[in-house]
Amino acid sequence: MTTPLLVRLASAADGPVADALGSIFLKTDPLPPDDHTREILEAVLNQPLIPSGGKEFLVMRLKGLLREGWNPLLIHAVADVLAREGGSALRDIRTATSLVAGDLADIALTLHRLPETRTHGLDLFERLMGVEAYGLGERLETLDRPAFR
Repeated sequence: MTTPLLVRLASAADGPVADALGSIFLKTDPLPPDDHTREILEAVLNQPLIPSGGKEFLVMRLKGLLREGWNPLLIHAVADVLAREGGSALRDIRTATSLVAGDLADIALTLHRLPETRTHGLDLFERLMGVEAYGLGERLETLDRPAFR
């Protein structure tokens, strides 16, 4: 299989190799909820594989996996790395990084709804609030809306 090779390449990836590895998330839709995906996502935790312009594909794949209920703790770990690496660029609409801010907030809210990741979702959402991530206001307005009467 190619997964062990991809994971080994990830540990030394830079430049064009990193771009090629990052395209995994562009080309593979949906990511299969299996051990190969787990290995690739764990490699993302250890060595960032994703060029800044390709993070939106990874985040979309994470959302798909989370919808399937697959490994929410690993999804949180990857989303948290993306939020930490994104930092203040998550609020700057001039950057490609800001494109993933709203989707990261959606992941945080979904994680918060799951009993086993409730605190992780809250931590991720607070991290996004701390950098005033783009699109976060819309999510907060949705949460603050009064209920039907």
